Amino acid sequence: MKYLLVIIQLVFVSFNALSQNHKPCPCDLAADSVFSPKLIGTVYYQLFGIIGTEFFNKAYVRGNIVLTNDDTARNINMRYNGRIDGLLYWPQKSGSEILLDKSYIKEFSLEYPSENSKSVFQRMKIVISLTNDSSEHFCQRLYLGNLSLFAYRQCVLAQIVNEYVGKSLVAKSLYEPKIIYYFKLPNNRTIGFKRLNRRSLSSIFPKDKELLKSVLKKLHQRRFRKEEDFIKLASALNQAPEIFN
Repeated sequence: MKYLLVIIQLVFVSFNALSQNHKPCPCDLAADSVFSPKLIGTVYYQLFGIIGTEFFNKAYVRGNIVLTNDDTARNINMRYNGRIDGLLYWPQKSGSEILLDKSYIKEFSLEYPSENSKSVFQRMKIVISLTNDSSEHFCQRLYLGNLSLFAYRQCVLAQIVNEYVGKSLVAKSLYEPKIIYYFKLPNNRTIGFKRLNRRSLSSIFPKDKELLKSVLKKLHQRRFRKEEDFIKLASALNQAPEIFN
């Protein structure tokens, strides 16, 4: 499978609508590249045999992309794939789907005008404390403060399922969501978790256990398992910054 790096600009000319062989889109590079934010990526080829869930939003929605140079590409047609942790873009008048280069993206927003809401994803560096290894992922921003809350909405292989297609038995890959939540501290340290209770919070924030106990008492909650619980907890912790500073 051959990939070709393409530079996609916000101003497009007509594409070859008859192309059916998944060739890279022939974008016109003569447009003004100084004032038009550029999106860089490769032609994306769908992986066949996948069932279950691999997309945060399967249908394309419009939104904005903030690049690492702080330029903003607006009203972009896109969807987020949690299996590959990648942002896919469908240019107007193009027959090809584009996987955007993550290293050029600072954050992006998926906007839902009918619901008056949006989902903001930020490229984050995640450091594993035990090994000090790090990796970068797109994580949804759930709460922004001195202590911020993010969700890494990855989709992972759950099992191989054999299904008949006609008279042939075909192996298909079943993908399911697997969410990891992260607190991001003022010093950029990240703390990952799937659920929390008073004991685990005390080990994460050992500095002022009495103050932490007071915060949890006001929440009337000992265990935190749901996303809305984590958002409430992040908000409460920001009212007592001595706990994590």
